Amino acid sequence: MEGVERVANCIPTVMANFGAEVPFPKHAYDTVIMMNVIEHCADARLVMKNLYNAIKPGGYIVFGEEFAQQNAPSDKCHPLRITEKFFREFIERGFEPSFIDANLPEWKAQKLHGGAVHSIYSVARKPL
Repeated sequence: MEGVERVANCIPTVMANFGAEVPFPKHAYDTVIMMNVIEHCADARLVMKNLYNAIKPGGYIVFGEEFAQQNAPSDKCHPLRITEKFFREFIERGFEPSFIDANLPEWKAQKLHGGAVHSIYSVARKPL
């Protein structure tokens, strides 16, 4: 892969620095790690579609995001708030979850900014 330096015993890694609403290269990545991105975007469905298309069959998504209550307010830096239901539907339709955790007590006890009540972290595999 051009622009990726190989170091002994290391896996080549590409840090993609582009907007999540811009189409990613199709089937380009073995693993995509996306943490706290969606809340900064305007179109969650487009971001999730781009994410799904970017992952190779058999590849993985590592995902983390804060969830909002149904009517949580948005702000200039966080125009979008997703619900746990939205995320679970995305994962269940297109991936084989190996880890989903939205119920850790330390997250539930926090009242996070903007009306979010907890976060979710997950690892899921895109079917072959």
